[in-house]
Amino acid sequence: MVELNTCILHLNFSEPTPPGQPSLIHVESRGMSFKYNRPDHENGIITHQEIEYTHTPYNVCAADTGTTISFVETEILPVNMSDEQFSFSLIKLKPFWEYSIRVRVNTSAGFSNFSENITIRTQPDSKYPSWNYYKHSPCIFSPNLYKSKEIANP
Repeated sequence: MVELNTCILHLNFSEPTPPGQPSLIHVESRGMSFKYNRPDHENGIITHQEIEYTHTPYNVCAADTGTTISFVETEILPVNMSDEQFSFSLIKLKPFWEYSIRVRVNTSAGFSNFSENITIRTQPDSKYPSWNYYKHSPCIFSPNLYKSKEIANP
């Protein structure tokens, strides 16, 4: 009679816990950089980070009526596992737009939940000072006109 010894191996294939909330390193008119803490429980080797950013264009007309238009975009980027914190940069952004950013990380078991978000507005473009956003708006924006609701020829 042959006796077999059996070994049962249980592997934990759960997703990582959410990473830390991104914190701003630098912001310009068309780009920004962030860093964030690794998850408390990585549960494997982190291979990628997914950056989700929602951007809201600045629009005087919409701001006046309380209307917002938002767009959601994502980027999946590799991570440097030797870093204590992960970082990323977003480029080709629009000046003076508001961006809400959150991140999640990926292992062979799948993606973590998203981190808490951070909301940042890009700087105005240097060739267009912030007052130009009002001056060149398709809306007429004047405190006097706003109060009286009259439209006049500027």
